[in-house]
Amino acid sequence: MAGISNIIPPEYRLYAGTMLPGNKTGTIDESYFNQDFKDQVKDQVLNKMDWGMEFEGYKHPKAFPSGTVRKGQIFPKDYRTEKNPQGYVAPQYGIGRTNPTGYSSVFNTLGTYGYKYNMPTAPAFDNASIDIIDRYDWNPNYGTVGDFTGYIGSGFGRADDEDYVKGTDVDAKMLKQYVMNQIKNKKLNMNQGLELLGNYLGPKQSKGEGKDIKINIPVDTSKTGRIFHQDTRSEDKGGRDIGTRVSESYEKQQSDKYGMLAKGGLVNHFKYGGYLG
Repeated sequence: MAGISNIIPPEYRLYAGTMLPGNKTGTIDESYFNQDFKDQVKDQVLNKMDWGMEFEGYKHPKAFPSGTVRKGQIFPKDYRTEKNPQGYVAPQYGIGRTNPTGYSSVFNTLGTYGYKYNMPTAPAFDNASIDIIDRYDWNPNYGTVGDFTGYIGSGFGRADDEDYVKGTDVDAKMLKQYVMNQIKNKKLNMNQGLELLGNYLGPKQSKGEGKDIKINIPVDTSKTGRIFHQDTRSEDKGGRDIGTRVSESYEKQQSDKYGMLAKGGLVNHFKYGGYLG
């Protein structure tokens, strides 16, 4: 597995592998990913924690010290760090290789993902780590609108309109409509075709299928210079960590802003361009 993970980016292995019978559920741990992938994830989480969260054009006041946001989500915006100023559009994948999709392998694989920072404990303070939680599946967000067949989200149009098209899982009829529309348009939309195939053969969210991604990444605080002790914790009147409260608000804002762009998996590549388009 180690040799394969160093050669084939995880998004391609997930896309193809989860189409195989009996491989639509289960858990994927850190052994599935190479060290470069895990280092990028660690950089994103520590960078977000170090800033203590930042809204559009507004930085938190000093009441929110660095390290208070120890649990939350990494959104597309959070891929931009000091080490990686390009963010999720940085295609670099490992030393000497470039991901042909134009997006980072982490973004193609995880999109928006959850994290939890496990603080080091006394006396050595050398056991810090980061837990990453995500789920790889395909949502019922496809349909045919006019001469287009592909991703339409939860639905196209207003729900109370007669011509409203509700997003569903892909079936054989929809695949036939896709083929007919390609002939009609005299242009092959490979991105949508591969995404339709992913939903048709891959793990469906509507059926409870999907791969749980659970990654634990050790953090050497002697190298990062970050420890994030409990003394940075502040609580609101409800007893919650202020960082958690702010994180919840931020997550809703980012979900509203990015929508499906925040969805994980190779769907990010198929939907928003790349060498296949």
